[in-house]
Amino acid sequence: TWNNIDAYYSKKGSLTDDLIKFIEHYHIELEEKCLDEIASKQILFEGLLCSNVLNIGSFRSICLAFDLQFDNNKSLGSIERERLEILLENEKIAFTKANTSIMMNTDIYSEYLLHYSQEFIDTLDASYQLDENTVFTLFNSNRFTTQEKRRIIDVTNEDILLSSSLADKVTELLLASNNISIKEPILTGLLQYSTILRNKILLVTKMLNVNQYSVEEISSLLVPLGGKYVEVAERKKRPLIDKNEENVALLNQLQRLHFISTTSQEDDGIRVNPTRKQNS
Repeated sequence: TWNNIDAYYSKKGSLTDDLIKFIEHYHIELEEKCLDEIASKQILFEGLLCSNVLNIGSFRSICLAFDLQFDNNKSLGSIERERLEILLENEKIAFTKANTSIMMNTDIYSEYLLHYSQEFIDTLDASYQLDENTVFTLFNSNRFTTQEKRRIIDVTNEDILLSSSLADKVTELLLASNNISIKEPILTGLLQYSTILRNKILLVTKMLNVNQYSVEEISSLLVPLGGKYVEVAERKKRPLIDKNEENVALLNQLQRLHFISTTSQEDDGIRVNPTRKQNS
């Protein structure tokens, strides 16, 4: 049957409406491999599968007939989402720099990166131009380890990392990877935009452990925690905060840095005693 199509195409020189109707009518039979001896194989591959000319059922069948891959075919950028997904599922879109540039402007960019997850991680750099939705999908995928997701953070723009949909996940990954080596404005931004108090406390504690801060800077780290932590930051009152593991760790760091004087255990929490001498 592919021989018949090849002969017809060679005679007409284009994918005519009649040829498209013929292919759609016999699409099941045309699932058989289109052999290399078919002279118009490459042209048919590109014309039928790098376009929206076939109905979706025929498109899916014809996709099975070819053992070729697209690379740097700009028309990929104008194909309907479902067709792109079919091509990707059937290994018809190669993982190349050229294709990546095309895919990043389509609706299946994140699916493309997940499909080629190992190749993506092996070549990871800022050239991938990851947007908020793509990063969200990658972070919530089980295709990457925590450390690999931590590497994705390093090539993602700051404003994206601090977006409302990602700030909590970024904070979680920094803590889980035990690696907060990232620009200070990102860390302080996460304290502002993250919503999970426990993780914010853990992040401040880790920041105090690995970085050096003045008294004023420590205060500015505590204020975004809100509530009683603002009173701890002001060092004027003796606030009572909840007794839990993360608060104990935070207070130990503050005491080590002489930001607070002492703490005392009470039935309903931990009493924080401020340092009277205002060191800076």
